[in-house]
Amino acid sequence: MKSDSLSRITLNSLKDVARSPLLIAISLILFLGIMIFSQLSLVIDQRLTTNVAKTLWLVCFVAIALAIGSFLFAGMLGVCASRVKPKDSAFRTFIAYAKTFWWRNLQTIVLLVVLGGVLNYLAIQLARLFLPLGAQVAIIFLFLFIVAGLLGGLIFLTFISFYAVIGDRSSVESVRESASFVKKNYLEVMAILVLFFVASSLIQQLPNLGSTGIWAAELIESVFLFPLFLMVLTRFLITRHSSLHAL
Repeated sequence: MKSDSLSRITLNSLKDVARSPLLIAISLILFLGIMIFSQLSLVIDQRLTTNVAKTLWLVCFVAIALAIGSFLFAGMLGVCASRVKPKDSAFRTFIAYAKTFWWRNLQTIVLLVVLGGVLNYLAIQLARLFLPLGAQVAIIFLFLFIVAGLLGGLIFLTFISFYAVIGDRSSVESVRESASFVKKNYLEVMAILVLFFVASSLIQQLPNLGSTGIWAAELIESVFLFPLFLMVLTRFLITRHSSLHAL
């Protein structure tokens, strides 16, 4: 497949999302599901009387949330891939990918969550070493450590879910191939991540408009920016990796 520029990939991805109401619908379901389930979890947590019960419920809540999220996310990746290489109806593609790859995708998500937590912990511990110089200095170094961890480590795992789901790779193969792909396309991958980080930061300015702005920002990010982000990454990966194919 011909390798397109980032601008063309982004433009085509915008068209893909606009022509894929299912992607928007799934994102909306995921957004509303998280909101409702979180509120339900708070109600249940308030009714529990022991720390053991609260801890067990927290574990159950996280496990259920990750499993459902993985199912929907795997289906969304399948739909994104089908927009680049059309094969079947969007809904059938969603169901096929969600049912087939949700467990493998869950493994990659858990890996990212764990590594992200480790990165955050290490960054905080290192930043504390600079507390004698002042809180503001420590915060600056915390930001620098997190950025260094993202650009020097986690960025290489950007595509592990994509390889696991779209490429039908094992979890181990997904890690290896994602790292290799990002290494070959590092600047472009970083440009995509920075672009969406800036877009997200601009959207986060909406809360300054009040409570309505907060809801609007979360809705725009979750329902529109997120599927566009997935579509751009999917199209970029497939156009740069011609041997990668959907089911």
